[in-house]
Amino acid sequence: MVTNRIEFTIDGEPIAKGRVRSFKLPNGQIRHYTPKETVHYENLVRLFFSHAKPGDWIPHDGPVEMLVIAYFSIPKSWPRWKKRLAESERMKACCRRDWDNVGKVVSDALNEIAYKDDRQVTDPTVMKRYSPRPRVEVTLVFHKPYDKEDTA
Repeated sequence: MVTNRIEFTIDGEPIAKGRVRSFKLPNGQIRHYTPKETVHYENLVRLFFSHAKPGDWIPHDGPVEMLVIAYFSIPKSWPRWKKRLAESERMKACCRRDWDNVGKVVSDALNEIAYKDDRQVTDPTVMKRYSPRPRVEVTLVFHKPYDKEDTA
């Protein structure tokens, strides 16, 4: 049973989750950090979610379906016929950013905000398309947690 559904759009070029970087300090210790671009984009995702959620929202503790549709800008170098096709927003974007990293940046950003942990995302779907208006559309469907009555 669905308990809630939240949809929001993040305007701008989609960003993929960046790899954690490491560097060695002079004393031999190793420090790890997340690239600034990833941190900024995760904050942007949180901001758009906070505007879309109900005012009394608490992080969900049941199963979550997640649909992420990433619309990438159309390359300027393409011929006119290909640009026209891409403008329909149905042309699949197969040459930009890995699908799993696009979904991962959204999923990680919503930890402890939309849901308690991204392990609760049971049915993730990530789609990549071209568009004259780059953006990421996110749909979250929250299901009630299971209980003993579900076995009856």
